Amino acid sequence: MTFSDKRVAEVVNSKFVAAWVNRGAGFVNAEFWTEKGIADRNYEAYPTKNICTFFLTPEGKVFYYVAGSYSPELFVKILETALSLRKILFDEKMELREKGPAEAARYHEDLAGDYEDLKLQAERPGGWQSLVKKFQPVSYRKQKHVHSESCSWSLKNGYEYLSELHKEWMGRKELPAFDDVRYLYLYGNDFTEETADSKHVVRPEPPAEQKAIARRLRAQQAEAKGDKDLFGIDTPAKGVNLFGQ
Repeated sequence: MTFSDKRVAEVVNSKFVAAWVNRGAGFVNAEFWTEKGIADRNYEAYPTKNICTFFLTPEGKVFYYVAGSYSPELFVKILETALSLRKILFDEKMELREKGPAEAARYHEDLAGDYEDLKLQAERPGGWQSLVKKFQPVSYRKQKHVHSESCSWSLKNGYEYLSELHKEWMGRKELPAFDDVRYLYLYGNDFTEETADSKHVVRPEPPAEQKAIARRLRAQQAEAKGDKDLFGIDTPAKGVNLFGQ
């Protein structure tokens, strides 16, 4: 629904070196009724960790990422954010600029505020109508999305997640390694959209060094953000569910 859109494909193919990594051997995440539900009710934003887009340096450092499925219009903005961060953080040879991290932190702060404003707009009665005005009609697997009041829920969840994500990036002192982030992406969330009769991913016991990485990162997150876990799902008693489940 997103990557097959011509607008998205044009930016990805012209500005990035794209690669796909399956989350597990034999993993298939194409259950029709789940995808129909997403296209019908969560077209604008569905911030699940079942899919994650990482933006990396040639050395494998993550300088931005976003979890979930998004409309082409919103995903193009996410791609533009990654391109802006690339210019802010690095020179033409992808060497880190001296003032890059500080400037990136200010950029993340501005975006966190922008997405917070959009979330509030989505929560207002009828606010969703102005937000989806420029969204083009879409059909996915013969399912046509029709904008309605339910779009406000999808937009609210998406903008809330993006705001919290940029707040989290504001506090980073260095770029994390891909494996550090991907470890928690793979193991920090048990939610799956697979059907009961599909081939589930076997969840192996991670090596000792990866356990240590996970403990360190979770401790850092807990210290910085309290109970919120941008790599997992908060329990209802602890607060906001950042991944729309």
